Amino acid sequence: MSRREAESAIIGTVPKSFSERTATFYIETLGCPKNRADSRRMRIALLQHGFREATDPERADFYLINSCSFIREAQEETIETVFAALKLKERKAPQMKVGLIGCFAERFPDAVRKEIPELDFVLGTQRYHEVGALLARRFGIQARHQAEVSAASTCPDFSKPFAWLRIAQGC
Repeated sequence: MSRREAESAIIGTVPKSFSERTATFYIETLGCPKNRADSRRMRIALLQHGFREATDPERADFYLINSCSFIREAQEETIETVFAALKLKERKAPQMKVGLIGCFAERFPDAVRKEIPELDFVLGTQRYHEVGALLARRFGIQARHQAEVSAASTCPDFSKPFAWLRIAQGC
């Protein structure tokens, strides 16, 4: 997917409430352990652009699903998660923006857009580090604060000498 296609894939309008408060996000990480590192990159990008992390999807303005498509079970999990997120949006949070990001979105972009038009945005694997800027620009979100992101804030338990490190792109 080209950069222009990726940016045009982000559709929707900004809720008026974003002008009065900080936009929030929730990342659902599916599939392989590499996706944890990619989700961490997205989290950092979002925090650096003034977004705040929500503790659960019901409290998020943006529900980002970091997908996997390596094996059939992962593809099925991705589809189930997307439909669960869209159902949540319909039932409890109509202003929420639901996006599919990652391997599944990159591998099946045309099918995703055709079969699941309810998604508000779709991004492949090359844009994790830009997701904060892309969403802020597309939805007109002005940063209400700029977070300083330290190494300690990117790992759940920084007291242990362990972190996921991505050494290859893709599966």
